[in-house]
Amino acid sequence: MNLSCTIASLKEECQIIQADLTTECLQILSGKQPMDPPSGTPPKIATAMSICFTQDPEERPDFEALFRVLAPNEQPPPPMDMWDTYVA
Repeated sequence: MNLSCTIASLKEECQIIQADLTTECLQILSGKQPMDPPSGTPPKIATAMSICFTQDPEERPDFEALFRVLAPNEQPPPPMDMWDTYVA
């Protein structure tokens, strides 16, 4: 195999990958397909991604629900007054 064949085959592979990524991005951005967690993602993080990427914003978890997914054996911090967050 000569250099020109190698370059041509690499260019073709890159175009195929780019087309696949473009299609996947369009599906994700259109809301038809949520992003899949990368391979090796810990189960708690995958669950958090799944519930946070829910199409309907009303179905997405609040901080406490997300905290319970990520740290089920811990107590969430007590609620703070919004003013306290600015002066703390």
